[in-house]
Amino acid sequence: MKKAIVLLGLTSAMSAFTGCSKDEPTSPETVGVQEYTINSIIAGGDTRTALDTETLQLSWLKGDKIKVYTGDNGIFTEYTTENGDGMFKGSVKPVLSSSLSYVAVYPDGKFGTVVDGTKPIEALRITVPKDQKYEAGKGPVGAIPMVGIWGDGDESVLFKPVGSALRLPVYSAVEGTTLTSVAFQFQSSSAGNVGAGEIGLKSWALDEYGDYSSPEVYYKRTDFAYGEVTPQVTVTGDIALGTTAETATDVYVAVTPGNYQGGYTVTITDAEGASMSKTKPASSSIVALMAGRIQKIAPLEYVQKAPKFTVAENPSDNTVVTATLDAEQELLPNATYQYWVEALSGGMQGSRWSQASDKIKLSSGTTSIVVSDIELSKLFSQPKEGDKLRFVVEASESGTVYTRSYEYTYHKAVSGEVKIDRIDYIEGNVEIFFSAGEELLKNAESSNVLFNLSSEEWTASPSDVWLSDAGDVVKWNNDTDGFGVRLVIPLSAFGADIPVGTYTLTVSVFESASDFDPYTSSSAEFDVYNG
Repeated sequence: MKKAIVLLGLTSAMSAFTGCSKDEPTSPETVGVQEYTINSIIAGGDTRTALDTETLQLSWLKGDKIKVYTGDNGIFTEYTTENGDGMFKGSVKPVLSSSLSYVAVYPDGKFGTVVDGTKPIEALRITVPKDQKYEAGKGPVGAIPMVGIWGDGDESVLFKPVGSALRLPVYSAVEGTTLTSVAFQFQSSSAGNVGAGEIGLKSWALDEYGDYSSPEVYYKRTDFAYGEVTPQVTVTGDIALGTTAETATDVYVAVTPGNYQGGYTVTITDAEGASMSKTKPASSSIVALMAGRIQKIAPLEYVQKAPKFTVAENPSDNTVVTATLDAEQELLPNATYQYWVEALSGGMQGSRWSQASDKIKLSSGTTSIVVSDIELSKLFSQPKEGDKLRFVVEASESGTVYTRSYEYTYHKAVSGEVKIDRIDYIEGNVEIFFSAGEELLKNAESSNVLFNLSSEEWTASPSDVWLSDAGDVVKWNNDTDGFGVRLVIPLSAFGADIPVGTYTLTVSVFESASDFDPYTSSSAEFDVYNG
């Protein structure tokens, strides 16, 4: 006899998280035991496993796959519904698990160890993914995990959701607005385990759940232990918005069951890369989101209050970038504005530059911002030629944060010369006076200064040479034309035994230790003598 798998859909829940489906399972059909086919049906002829925004039920999709326990050592075999009709076929026959029940999971799962409190236990491990896909008219496709268990004597089986979902209606008064992502950052309550990650079903024995075949029996939080859970969940896709709260676009986000009273920040990003972040503060009471329940959030209007800038290179010097406020824009006195520059590629990826703190505050009279290669080099190690940077401007008003960003290509200034002015040999030390143009000294990211004496070398970093006033390194002529440096190097730095004679010392400046050709170099002779 073929078993009938009946899917228990997610039910809409209000603040009290009440209400569930009343659908009853139908009787199974008779079929030969060699087919290895699982027939998934729902009363009334519906066959649903992805979230449908009108019926709020789960619906099978063409090509959906489930995993069925088919052997010892935790082996699960893939079954597929080719037409989305709920008929799942696989090549290996289901077998009883250790709890004397048959087990199937959607979309995937495995047996393994999780920690329940402080005690490691064996559990059926299922994951709510942190990165989810949006499809118009549907929920987070494949993101709401489900489990079905049944025994030899059962006439029907329910496939029940292990995850929960949030429903966020989003709209914009600007017609044609499209989002690319909706991201939630949850704040943990005392119970924790909120967001996305691994859920461990502690028992897959039928007698643990009373009448498991009843649609009114849902998994409870006490049925789960948790593995690694992250508070970040992001839904991406082409999300076309309606223009009013009544025509808002529903974005569904699959989450782990848990206590969500800690609140959250939701960040919405549009197709132009602009974003809006809004925070819901913590609640004084428990906000319990149970498995198989949907929590509806109040409609959210997407607006953009970060000012528009035009970001362009200086035509005569591509190492200087100017962000000019668009003519129709203004900085309002009741909002706070800041900007920063961050790296998108290269060794500084993810870093943020600023003058005094992570973000630079803008005054209401600002009309343009200049970001130069020289300015960046004074604050952090510079990026390299051709790295991708992003200029970001932010507006904050009444607890909501708005951003716009503009990408551009970084260009490095490499002009300038190094020149040895004098070399003296005094009591076993080489005293070097050399100078270099300011652009060179301030623009050699990760630069090395190489001192070459015949075949021996000694390398100093910029902080050893021209950015420190301590010890033997001093600035001796600092003006608008360049920097002069007095550097005392022990002769022993070039080798244990430097005989008396005349030597040529070369000072070379490189962009980095891996470069072979210096920006510039200079050489001069000096004598090593006894006494």
